[in-house]
Amino acid sequence: YRVFRFSNVSYFLFTIFITLHLLCAHYTYSDSPPGYCMQAAFDLERNHYYRVVHFSYVLLIAYPFKEALTRIVKVAPLWSHFIAVNLVLAFSAFFELVEAVIAVVVSPEAGAAYLGTQGDEWDAHHDMFLAFMGAVIAMTLTWFAERGASGSRPSH
Repeated sequence: YRVFRFSNVSYFLFTIFITLHLLCAHYTYSDSPPGYCMQAAFDLERNHYYRVVHFSYVLLIAYPFKEALTRIVKVAPLWSHFIAVNLVLAFSAFFELVEAVIAVVVSPEAGAAYLGTQGDEWDAHHDMFLAFMGAVIAMTLTWFAERGASGSRPSH
């Protein structure tokens, strides 16, 4: 905080991100009450709360990444959108790999329960797609907000 202070928008996004994850830390992703409510409301076969969290992770964290890129690394504004998408996708992919390794090393029998795949062999792929969509949406909204605030196109 003394070296680099994020904007209030970034701190607000961090707060939402942490709140979503703390709920999962208490219940686990596949057993979270909001997921059961979604399951009942939309007549889903399984608890999709963790998918909402995966999507939200990138949606909420992409802007702070972009902010750090432009203010610390001095990346050009237009490039910062592209690099932020790629960075959050890289973090998401790395986390999926770490998650899978931990599940296999700690308890191969309980690995699927730990991962919260709920029988979906394509779970990591779906999570990565949601991360990609969240990043693209976040950076598109940021680009339009910056364009509207400046009254013209962002500089390259």
